[in-house]
Parts: sequence; C-alpha cells; structure tokens
Amino acid sequence: MAKSESSEIELGRMYFRYVDHFSGRISSMCNLSSIIKAIVQKLTKRQLNLFKKDIYGHFLECRNFPFSGVILHNLLLRQVAHEEDSREDQLWFQIDEHLIRLSIVEWCLVIGLSYGVDTELRNNKTVYRLRNMYFGGVHRKINLKEFDVLFEKLKFEAMDDIDALKIALFYFVDRVLNA
Repeated sequence: MAKSESSEIELGRMYFRYVDHFSGRISSMCNLSSIIKAIVQKLTKRQLNLFKKDIYGHFLECRNFPFSGVILHNLLLRQVAHEEDSREDQLWFQIDEHLIRLSIVEWCLVIGLSYGVDTELRNNKTVYRLRNMYFGGVHRKINLKEFDVLFEKLKFEAMDDIDALKIALFYFVDRVLNA
C-alpha cells in the first residue's frame, strides 16, 4: 500500500486521501476447526488443560471465527498522522470526527499478553531453544503446509508440558490469528 504522495503529511491528515481509497478484498485464511482438531489430537490431557487455562483456551470451544477483512481494511485506510506518530508503539485513526489511538500497551491488554521491560529476553542463547530442540533448527521460512507437517510429526507425549504449551500456542496464533 502506498501512502499519499506527499512525504510531509500534515498532522491530523489521513495518510491515505479519500481519492486514494480502494475497496478491500482481504479474506481470512483461517480454518479454525482443523487447527483446533490438530491441537486437541496432539496434546496430552495435561497439556490440553494448560492450553485451556491460557489466554487462547476459550477458542477450543469455538467452531467458527468470523473475520471481516473489509472492516479492517477500511480502518487501516483511516490512519492519520499525529504529533506522537513518531512513536513506533502506536497507531492513530480517524473515525468520523474522533481520533482513536491504539498503542502496543492497549493492544496487549486486548489480546492478554504482557508488555514492558520484563518481557525482554535477557539471555540471547535461549532465543532458538524450541526451534533447535523440536524443529531440527529450521532456519528458513516455511509455508503453512510445511508447518502443519512439522506440527503433526511432533511427539507431544515425550515433551515437557510447558514446551508443548508454547508450541501449541504458537501454532494456534500463527494459523488462526495471523491467518
């Protein structure tokens, strides 16, 4: 998406002028029921209980995940320049005559993740531990089908429960929320 041609955007003006708006055709690539089925089949009962208690556990009861790409697209078209816009941790939108801010802190409150100095990694040696231990140290980008195959091959019953939970949560977020 190319923002309006002017490199200097006046504060309070939309990045995308109304004449530059275009209709969105974004769709969700999420297949919630198959992802939930894979997670339920792979995790042990103890691991599944841990998943159910986590922030995304309630999705195990869902069979449908409605998503409106058009609404999201139209919201993104209404992003505006703001005096605090130089901060990378927030976005500003104009809806009617209202300015609305979405910061990383507010986003984390909505999705249930923590944010702050305590979440930073202190030991860079552990960054790739799960990838190296369970995925053979795959260092290349993989597509969805490859990820599904890797997930299916994992032996969750032989895994540490917390590692299994982390992998299942990543699988869920990548295949459902990022879809």
